[in-house]
Amino acid sequence: MTMTNSHPISTTSNFRSLLQLSFSFFFNDTATTEIYTLSLHDALPIYQNVQVQLEFENRSNNQLGMPLPRGVVRVFKADRNGAQQFVGEDRIDHTPRDESIRIQVGEAFDIVGTRRQMKYDTVGRCSSESDWEIELRNRKDEDVTINVIEPAGGDWDVVSSSHPSRRIDATSFAFDVDVPAREEVTVRYRVRVTWC
Repeated sequence: MTMTNSHPISTTSNFRSLLQLSFSFFFNDTATTEIYTLSLHDALPIYQNVQVQLEFENRSNNQLGMPLPRGVVRVFKADRNGAQQFVGEDRIDHTPRDESIRIQVGEAFDIVGTRRQMKYDTVGRCSSESDWEIELRNRKDEDVTINVIEPAGGDWDVVSSSHPSRRIDATSFAFDVDVPAREEVTVRYRVRVTWC
């Protein structure tokens, strides 16, 4: 399961890159997206913190728009007083202009997900249906929108769900879930898989 928050980062500095052995970026761009990622692919109940990622476009309107060499990217974000605080760092590959960059900067300690398989039924000799429950807990003081991405194998179909689902590709589907500040939301779905 992958969760993404489409709430933009807002700080007081502009993008800047230091072309040395590494890059440092300071964000002040509403096109930058803070993303929360959580991979929970086992049937057992799993409790895990969420990985925080940032995504932005390597475009001139973001004060970039140049080929970026492979290297380390350090990320800073302004605190309430406007002082730049180190958020994390990640490695990027060579990135041409006008392409997206996604940087993984660490774990969120205030957004948590738990995934459970609630039921499994064999349907005939070539298919099964299973019920899943994903509990999303937002401990932040702001609302988040979480993009929950679930894996699926074989020939599959979401039979029912508490939230609208959308097919991403042959092996995954997603739910866009609004989770209010300091609240919990549970996503429930049933998926049918056919293998012959």
